Amino acid sequence: MIQQIDAPLREDVRLLGNLLGETLKLHAGQDLFNQVEQIRALSKGARDGQVEAEKQLEQLFLSLEDHEILPLTRAFTHFLNFANIAEQYHVVRRRRQSEFDETAESPNPLVPLFEKFKQQDISADTLYQQICELKIELVLTAHPTEVSRRTLIQKYDDINDCLSKCDQQKLTPRERQAVLNELKQLITSAWQTDEIRQHRPTPIDEAKWGFTTIEQTLWNAVPKFIRELDGLVQEHCTQPLPLSVAPVRFASWMGG
Repeated sequence: MIQQIDAPLREDVRLLGNLLGETLKLHAGQDLFNQVEQIRALSKGARDGQVEAEKQLEQLFLSLEDHEILPLTRAFTHFLNFANIAEQYHVVRRRRQSEFDETAESPNPLVPLFEKFKQQDISADTLYQQICELKIELVLTAHPTEVSRRTLIQKYDDINDCLSKCDQQKLTPRERQAVLNELKQLITSAWQTDEIRQHRPTPIDEAKWGFTTIEQTLWNAVPKFIRELDGLVQEHCTQPLPLSVAPVRFASWMGG
C-alpha cells in the first residue's frame, strides 16, 4: 500500500508511524515496540524475497503467547488506519495542487465525464433531460460490520485536520510544534480508546451514528456536489438545473 508513493505522503506516513512508536514505548512498553519493529523488518525482508526472513517471521508468530497477540494486532491496526488517513488526505492535497496547474487534469471527476458525453455527440437537450431525471439513492445503514466507535472516528478526523495544518507553509516553528503536539495527543488518545463496541448498539445509538454521518460529511458534501453538477450543466447545456431537481436522495435502515 505504501510502495512507490509521493514524497509528501511518505513523510506523513512516517510522521504518524513515528508518533505511534513513541506512544507504544510510553504506554505499552519497550518490549511491544521492539516486537513491532522486528516484525516490520522481517516482513520487509520477506516481501523482498528473503527466505530466511520469512522463516524467522513464521517462527516469531508461532512463538507468541495469547496475551501478546492482541497488543500486536492493535498496534498494526492503528498503523494501517493512520496510513489510510494519510492517503485520504493526500488525495485532497493533490486535488488542491492540481487547481493551481492549468495544464493538469481537473480534480473534479465530473469534468472528464462531461467531456466523454461531448465526444459521444450526445445533444445538450438529451443530456440535460437525463441529468434532470437522475435518481441516486444513498442508504444509511447500521451494519454489524460498522464496529468503529464514533469517538475513534472523530479522532481520525482530527488527525486528518492536523495533517492539513502541517501542510500550511506559513506556520511558524512554534505553530508547527503545537500541531505536532496535538497529533501526538490524538494518537495517544486513539491507542487508549477501545476500538470495538462492547455492547450491541441500540436503535438510538444507530440514529446517533446516522446524524453524525450527516453532520460531519453529507451536510457539506452533497450541496457541494450539486453546485458542481449545476455549474457543469450550465456550461454544457446552457441552462441551470431546476430548483425542484433532487438527483441525490437518502433512505435509512437504521433501527430496523
